[in-house]
Amino acid sequence: MIMNSPSAFLDDNSIFEKLTKMQHYGLPTRLLDLTENPCVALYFACENNPKAVGEVILYEPKESNEKFFYSPEIKSFSFEDKSKGLFFVHSKFNNRRIASQSGLFLLFAEKEDIFSVSLNECYKKTNDHKQIILYIPCNKKAAIKKSLERINIRKKSLFLELNDIAEDLKESYSKNGKMTGE
Repeated sequence: MIMNSPSAFLDDNSIFEKLTKMQHYGLPTRLLDLTENPCVALYFACENNPKAVGEVILYEPKESNEKFFYSPEIKSFSFEDKSKGLFFVHSKFNNRRIASQSGLFLLFAEKEDIFSVSLNECYKKTNDHKQIILYIPCNKKAAIKKSLERINIRKKSLFLELNDIAEDLKESYSKNGKMTGE
């Protein structure tokens, strides 16, 4: 991706920043998108696969696993680095989508860690050692999305590209029966 569009990466100062941009445009990376905003998490749990139960999983990273884009381990991260680990990384809000989604990322430091490092070891659990998962029944998703729209949590406010805004407007007008076909 960098070879095909080098100018798009000129302002990126680290491998992590390059990976976040690649992830943003849909290239598979060692990152998993997360959000700090529970309403955004709820939107994504309701957005895809309307016939399946949605999930919002809550994490509180352990201090040793929580990093910022400017942390030495993240700034110096390279694919040749042999360090292992799983990090919750607060990203630089260097693009509007990451900012609008209150984005952060789960970084698997080594490719093999995706399957070998247990996510359960990297975050705090409740006092009874359980993970908190909120299940969203499929028959409630539409009503939840409608409620989220009232506080401007919707496709056009989270993705911000013109094609996403157009798609959001088409959906909204077609639901209300006001679409004129233009």
